[in-house]
Amino acid sequence: MSRTACKFISLLTACALLFMCASGCGNDSGKKYRSLYEKGIVIVNGIQIRTIDMDVPGGCFAEYFEIDGLKNQTVEDQINRRIKNTMDEMQKDEFTPPYRGISLKLKQYGNLNRTYHMYISPQFNCNNILSVSATYYMWFGDENGSNEFSYSYVIPMNFDLSTGKELALGDLFPPGTDYIEMINRDIDKCLMTAGFDGDNREYGSYPDLALVSPFKSIKPGQKFMLDRDGNICLYFDYDTPEFFSGYHPYPISLSSEEIDGALLPFRAAGQQLCEDEGKLCRFMARYDQDTIERSDNTDTGRSFYGRCKNLKGTPDKILRQAEAITFDKEQFPVSDKVIKKKAAKKLGRKKGFNLSNDINTNACFNKSREYYSYIRQINYSVTTDDAWTPANPYPDYFSAIYRTAYCFDADGKRLEYRMLFRQSESADRQLKEVFTHNLGRTAKEIESEEMGWTDDQARQLVEKMLGHINGAALEADSLSLSYDLSFEETEDIIKECLGVNENAYSVMSCLFSASYSDIGCENLAFFKEVFE
Repeated sequence: MSRTACKFISLLTACALLFMCASGCGNDSGKKYRSLYEKGIVIVNGIQIRTIDMDVPGGCFAEYFEIDGLKNQTVEDQINRRIKNTMDEMQKDEFTPPYRGISLKLKQYGNLNRTYHMYISPQFNCNNILSVSATYYMWFGDENGSNEFSYSYVIPMNFDLSTGKELALGDLFPPGTDYIEMINRDIDKCLMTAGFDGDNREYGSYPDLALVSPFKSIKPGQKFMLDRDGNICLYFDYDTPEFFSGYHPYPISLSSEEIDGALLPFRAAGQQLCEDEGKLCRFMARYDQDTIERSDNTDTGRSFYGRCKNLKGTPDKILRQAEAITFDKEQFPVSDKVIKKKAAKKLGRKKGFNLSNDINTNACFNKSREYYSYIRQINYSVTTDDAWTPANPYPDYFSAIYRTAYCFDADGKRLEYRMLFRQSESADRQLKEVFTHNLGRTAKEIESEEMGWTDDQARQLVEKMLGHINGAALEADSLSLSYDLSFEETEDIIKECLGVNENAYSVMSCLFSASYSDIGCENLAFFKEVFE
């Protein structure tokens, strides 16, 4: 064989290997995105959002945004141009959505004063998709500001950040999927729960959306948007003869197991689109709707009410534990005796109390099949047994609110908060950094009110609170922490350390939640496969 032929075969082999590697890498990337999505995890796009306020007449409002940070400047410019052109179009005085009969309405009210609000804002911003909502409100009123007529319009846009092209509804599903029929079935369930009567014009589950005739079908060009939780949000207005929603668009949000199983709200790009891509992760906030309620009234007058939400699809062993934590009073944060003691100290008396509890447990994340998170909030209400009189309409009252966050793995093991970090021994240090940073940011936000605090005060508060953490739960984009303290006791510690009470709620939000982006997704166990 000649040397030239050998070189040619070698080159051909190298190209084939390169092609197979590229194909394999692409498939692996797609599989990784699918695997993460099935666990309820999406990767937040690493783009920057820059909001732009427009100079408009008094009483009006106009705002849009630009993106920054895409490596492909051409794609970035294309998306920004589309957003700006939409804002320019909405600002034209002659902009009128093509609603049925709106021309007659505008003639009727056209001489009245006009006021508008228009804004374009990002919605779903994950897995190389950016969904955008352009919303336009117009009011017509008299000189006294009384609104006589209004209409609104929504222009949803969905961009593929790898190409800049706008996505059609069918692009969210694998080729060959009968997505129209699938979505039609879901819409039927939403609209026709109450049935349809041709004579009485009964409404379905969406009472503001009048059914002019039985629903037939969406069209391939149906307007849609992915909302912040990744659900398909369909917008119906003039283009759907079966519906009449006045002069305002009507959205229907869809999320079912059938749609979730077929939906592809991820697009694995052939190259990294943003510098920060893959560093910002969050869970999809799609929760089940099942609710378990229980109440109990005892002879002693102590009433108990509990609600346990969003437990569908949870393994029985984990469900039993979640219910026990909610309903078993042995697992309450404090006993009746302790809470009455606190009430006696607060109210200055030793006996004559009525105690009741209101308990609410919500699932934060139970779709991953690996982690099941819940947050329980219990409100202790203690009142004196003084009889109500006109002179004493509000008998002495004491309340305490406790919050408990907890997380199970797929085997039913309850996880201590440090176990949610890849390096459990560094969990406290990382939380300390996040809390201190967030407190500093909050201090700057309220600086104008002269209610800030020093870094030393913030560090003192964080050190004290770290010793009281008793649990954590996984939420859509943050780790939710809980403490062995009531909200009222937490306020007292905040006042003691920072010397403020008016901004206690803002401070609490810094201590009860730590975003994944602040912690660093690469430091959390449930994002392990993203960074390996």
